[in-house]
Amino acid sequence: MNKIIFFAQLFTLSLISIKSSASDPGSSYGCLVPNEAVYTKWLKTDYAPGNPSWGPWEYYDTTGMNYTVDYNQGANPPCGYINPNTQFSQNGTCFVQKGAGLYVQGLFGEIHDLTSCNVPLDNSIYLLFGASLAVCFIRSKSLGYQKTMDK
Repeated sequence: MNKIIFFAQLFTLSLISIKSSASDPGSSYGCLVPNEAVYTKWLKTDYAPGNPSWGPWEYYDTTGMNYTVDYNQGANPPCGYINPNTQFSQNGTCFVQKGAGLYVQGLFGEIHDLTSCNVPLDNSIYLLFGASLAVCFIRSKSLGYQKTMDK
C-alpha cells in the first residue's frame, strides 16, 4: 500500500513539474522569424514538430500583436516595427504556427526598447466618457418628462 501511495505522489509531482514548465513566458518575449516579424502570442511549450526528442520549445501564433522586422530604421524604428539587432535578445529556438500543421522555426528571445504606440483614442477617452454621461443624463430626463406627460 505504501508503494502505491509513493508512486501516486511521484506521478503527481511529475505532472506538476511538467505543467509548470509549460507556461507563457510573458509579453516581453516573442519568436523572431528573420526578415519577417516577431510574433508575441504564445500558444504552448512542446517538442519540435515531428521530432519528439528535440525540445521542449516555445510555440507562437500569428494572430497576436506582431512586430514587423525592419533593419533600416536604426535603433528606434516606428511603432509596430522592430529592429532585431538592437531590440531583441535571442535565448533559443521557437516555432510559429502559420496554419494547420504548418510551422516555421524561429529565434526565441526577449523584446526590449520598443517604440511605444500612441493611439489617438487615448487622448479622447475623457471626452468620450463625458459625452456618454451627458447623453445618458439627457435621455433619462426626457424619459422622465415623457412619463409625467402620460399621467
